Amino acid sequence: MDLHFSKHILERRKPPPMGETFLGGVASPYIGRLANDALRDGFTTRGYGLYFTDSHLIGVSYKKITSRTFRPAYVISLIWIVCLVSLVAYAVLTGAQQLYPLPAVMGLVPVALAFLVYLSPRQATNRTRRQEATSINDLVDQPQDLVLERSNISQVTYQFPMISILMKSGEWYYFGVGSWGSGYGHSRKRLTVLLSLFQRFCSQSPPISMFDRRRNQVEILSKGEIAS
Repeated sequence: MDLHFSKHILERRKPPPMGETFLGGVASPYIGRLANDALRDGFTTRGYGLYFTDSHLIGVSYKKITSRTFRPAYVISLIWIVCLVSLVAYAVLTGAQQLYPLPAVMGLVPVALAFLVYLSPRQATNRTRRQEATSINDLVDQPQDLVLERSNISQVTYQFPMISILMKSGEWYYFGVGSWGSGYGHSRKRLTVLLSLFQRFCSQSPPISMFDRRRNQVEILSKGEIAS
């Protein structure tokens, strides 16, 4: 093997945290990192994995996988919109009463919906699951987006469709955990696993406060020292 190439590979890889216990993780196209606590402001990253050790919370971006799998749906939708607008403009300018290509153009609608609602979500789910890390060593080559030290986390709050993490510094991190299309049932199961991992992560010593806010009720899943 070329020595220069081998050196490049070694420098690019990050060694896994030594002496840490891997608790587990969940990767899903239905998880995403949010810009802030307002879902309307959108995701900074959609297609995400959250992994837990006894000392760190690690966020991994899978946005390239999500983007590639949804690209056909977006392209078909764009073609449909462009064709429809073009036909409407043609009818307005020429006064045409019959638009013969219209049935073919409208035929793109169910195709686009099939990709958006079923095919693309299913493909994104399968590809993301194949990349899901099952050990600390698996995280070495993963595109890490965020690494939070457990000792610096003050509070975790779940209120569907969002998980919020408050650091002792006062900084917040937000993650969307919504679902859509054919993956709804699958994503709900993965959400249950994710919340269980968060609870296990927060319940270790010293405990981190974790709250579950649903239907205007607050359930304390883990009781730690609440920051003032």
